[in-house]
Amino acid sequence: MTIEDIAIKAKLSRGTVDRVIHGRTGVSKKSRKIINDIIKENNFSINLAASTLAKQKKYKIVTLIPDSDDVFWQSPSLGVEKASSKIKMFGFNVINYRFSQTEVDTYLKSFNKLLNEKPDGIVLVPAFKEATKGILKKIEAAKIPYFLLNINLNGYNNLSYIGENSYKSGYLAGKLLHTCIGNKPNFLTVKIAAEFNNEAILNRSKGFDEYFLKEKIETTSVSITVESLKSLNKISKKLNTILKFNPKINGVFVPSGKVGLISSLINKKNLKIIGYDTTPLNLKYLNNNKITFLISQKSFNQGYDSIIHMQDFLMNNVNPETEYLSPIEIVTKENAEYITKNYRK
Repeated sequence: MTIEDIAIKAKLSRGTVDRVIHGRTGVSKKSRKIINDIIKENNFSINLAASTLAKQKKYKIVTLIPDSDDVFWQSPSLGVEKASSKIKMFGFNVINYRFSQTEVDTYLKSFNKLLNEKPDGIVLVPAFKEATKGILKKIEAAKIPYFLLNINLNGYNNLSYIGENSYKSGYLAGKLLHTCIGNKPNFLTVKIAAEFNNEAILNRSKGFDEYFLKEKIETTSVSITVESLKSLNKISKKLNTILKFNPKINGVFVPSGKVGLISSLINKKNLKIIGYDTTPLNLKYLNNNKITFLISQKSFNQGYDSIIHMQDFLMNNVNPETEYLSPIEIVTKENAEYITKNYRK
């Protein structure tokens, strides 16, 4: 019995059958059961090595992801790495290019190298909005299928977006802070200048602000921008001066993964601090009660899924969904250990 035979009998696509056989996501429980029942009834097995050799065609996927100087990006990079090792036997070569989130030249330089690879598919993080316009124009002119990872942009022809709904995650952060502080919240928002080119972080801030507007909640707020992370003493002095002269502030919102760093520089106790991502530093300050909540987007899975879905498209002609939205998870001191254990497939 072949995969095609199973597909006909199950009245499902060949791609769906292939996903079940190889343990991939994106198949409903009902369809998965139908396929597994047919496999069991017919004692079906597949020789993966023989299947790979029979296909002969080689594929090249390239990624363009920020370098791991920002600890957050280590997680999706590891997801890409794991997926790459899984699909290698099917003739896939995944080549990774990196860039600095603070230097647009490194972004453009890595893209030009990437394009010279003549890839079959591209997964990229569109970190610099203006520069990305030119990049995506070139990709579309070359008719190369591509996914946007972690940061979503409208108006382009990407096959799919894989990441969080950043606006809703910001809205959730507003609701959490309001719940912690109560009526007439008085809070401080801390933004990092280098992250102003990150559309996801901008959307989080927008969602956070609009929670209070839409819910018609009276607030008192202060917003500051940290121009550089090089002088931590200056940042600490600035933060603590603001808190000293605004003693009623009882909450802090950091719309990025820098929440651990920011919380470490604050002297005032009993603040409700909310930010993003389960990096080691963030978890440290969550566990010692400095951070109240972290909002997680399962970034490891984002990297992993981007490669698996691109493989499905290139090899099995399985059209991806237009969006694969990550669950927006609330991480506390009490559940952090269990959530982070389940991040990696």
